[in-house]
Amino acid sequence: MCEATSKVSIASSLKGAKFMPESWTLPAEASALETTEAQDGLFMLKPDGGQSGIGIQVCTNTKDMMAYYRAHEEPAVVQRYIEPLLYKGVKWDLRLYVLVASLDPITCYVARPAWCGLCASTWTHPLESTSPEAHIASGNRKVRMEFKEMLAYMNVECDLKEVDVWAQIDALVAESISGIAPAIEKTYIDTFGESGSRPMECFQILGLDLMFGSDGQVWCAEINSNPDMGAKTECDLNVKHAVLNGALDIVCDGVCPETYARVL
Repeated sequence: MCEATSKVSIASSLKGAKFMPESWTLPAEASALETTEAQDGLFMLKPDGGQSGIGIQVCTNTKDMMAYYRAHEEPAVVQRYIEPLLYKGVKWDLRLYVLVASLDPITCYVARPAWCGLCASTWTHPLESTSPEAHIASGNRKVRMEFKEMLAYMNVECDLKEVDVWAQIDALVAESISGIAPAIEKTYIDTFGESGSRPMECFQILGLDLMFGSDGQVWCAEINSNPDMGAKTECDLNVKHAVLNGALDIVCDGVCPETYARVL
């Protein structure tokens, strides 16, 4: 599962999806990037094995980005930088939980309880400041709040209606899971063998890291195969307790609670 949800694998599986920033995988597309005319703009390089924003680089053109890559030569993904939608001047991202209940047929549900991670300081344009406190909304730098609070803010301050936000998210999840399902199924078969006439007898809770652009469009940042389900804060407890209870209702009792929505 970890291989199927690596940054390089996700960028390859979901290439061209409308919710994925324009992306190139390295080393596979390194030569293509080097031989095409340099593109200007903001680009991010994400090391395939990086976590919590560690190792991310921002450059103003693909030529400089490739020069950095050639100096390090490790698998990575290059993406166009998305200017974020801010919460009171602060960058944030969304941790969403998705239950994959079956692969044959593919069946998945989106948990409505979710949480947002806020950076510790005000966002500044990356060309002006690269301080991790302003750009990395992850790990120990996260200030957490429940997504329902963010939805209320987005409705009032950004004119983004909750029903429209969830419609975007549900469409993103359905397309994402459909896109990576073949890789997940291969991992399952490699581990357990062909399922034959019996259903695939596993389920998985995935953690999707999403962000909203300044125009309100939702983007997929990462898919985590083993999200942390520990409760470090009251926000964690509220969200993760509901996520786990709802998942067990679906898997054990075949009942979809109000805290989940089926998207596939």
